[in-house]
Amino acid sequence: MTQALGPANRHGVDVRRTFRYARAIARQFRITWVALLVAVAVGTTMIALTPLPSLNGARPGVGAAMYTAWMAMLAEQVFTVTGVWHLELMQALYPLVGAVVLGEGVVRFALLMSSRRAGEMEWMRVEASVLKDHVIVCGMGHLGVRVVEELVVRGVTVVVIEQDSNAKHLTRARQLNVVHFVRDIRDDQALLDAGIARARALIVATSDDLANIEVALDARRMNPTIRIVMRQFDQELAGKIARSASIDAAFSSAALAAPVVVERALAADSASAVSGSDPKFVQRFVRVGDTEAVDGRSVAEVEAAFRVRILYVRGSSGDVALAEAGLRLTAGTEMFVYGAVVDVGRLAG
Repeated sequence: MTQALGPANRHGVDVRRTFRYARAIARQFRITWVALLVAVAVGTTMIALTPLPSLNGARPGVGAAMYTAWMAMLAEQVFTVTGVWHLELMQALYPLVGAVVLGEGVVRFALLMSSRRAGEMEWMRVEASVLKDHVIVCGMGHLGVRVVEELVVRGVTVVVIEQDSNAKHLTRARQLNVVHFVRDIRDDQALLDAGIARARALIVATSDDLANIEVALDARRMNPTIRIVMRQFDQELAGKIARSASIDAAFSSAALAAPVVVERALAADSASAVSGSDPKFVQRFVRVGDTEAVDGRSVAEVEAAFRVRILYVRGSSGDVALAEAGLRLTAGTEMFVYGAVVDVGRLAG
């Protein structure tokens, strides 16, 4: 269960997140920063070590020399350097250096902000670089989009990788404000950009079994501790792969859905098709008296015996009450039960 953040905690998270964003953006411009620092350092050294005629042969202080070097990059002259050839050369060249370095930085920053508004990959890479303990979902098909929606509902941070730029469910990822990449999932760089090293789990949900296996193995190599859940259409093969390739869970959508289909067919009062529920679990009404093992026992005893959870009970008069542990269940009472398909079926008789 995701714990809600109070105002103080939320403020702390926002401050840390803002700091991480600033650091990530700074990394994007590290070459620009280095070029600026080198140019200013060289100019400061040249000016600070040179006696200037305009100062009656004195050398300027370090602060004044640094300011002069910086202003030279903006084509502004602070001291008269006539007659000092190396400073005259610097005065002529530094405006060009400033135009190239500063101009390139400003243009790149503008493009980055533009890609942020458009949700393009350049900004997505920055977004993903500040995430930690998130879940990566590969494949935004019919299964993938439902997985993403469920994760978002539960408050889990998600990064999506989809290789088809025309996949119709990518629009849903944008609507959910989820970080998403249009990349080949078998490309190692795609997983690295998605933050595989800092992710808590990877869900590989494409319809390509071989691609799913390759991505799962690559992810295990890049992050030995990550939890990996992988889709496979062949359930027998899925089990073998899970055991032999250190995959935490390999599943077949058809195999997972089968118990629910049977339950829905045999129990008209089943409510197992709740959106986002685990297909191996079901919730439904069970009448006390249908099985002698329940009549007269307490809620706690029934839950322990059948490994289910009784959410509430409804008496023969229609009154609804919460299922307290000590409540005795009598014939005619209906229980609203949640549990594994097999266990609920055993309880219902």
